Amino acid sequence: MAAQLLETVVLPRVSGRHRDRALASARRCRAIQLKLQGLTYQQIADELGYTSRGAVYKIIKTAQAAQLTGAIEEHLCALQNVLLAL
Repeated sequence: MAAQLLETVVLPRVSGRHRDRALASARRCRAIQLKLQGLTYQQIADELGYTSRGAVYKIIKTAQAAQLTGAIEEHLCALQNVLLAL
């Protein structure tokens, strides 16, 4: 549902750094969605108004690292529960 909402919302273009965390979060989410759809880093940067494809690359890599960290924590928790059950 949230993904569909972001697809219909037109995000304003931003020049330079800004302090609107909600907007920054929405732009990051949209960047990830566009990458999953197969767009290049440059295409995403152009569409969302990022200064470079490198900025988009960092956003995607940070999201991937966070997802991996979360998955590892879940597995460790499950393993700990199994060990406690023994």
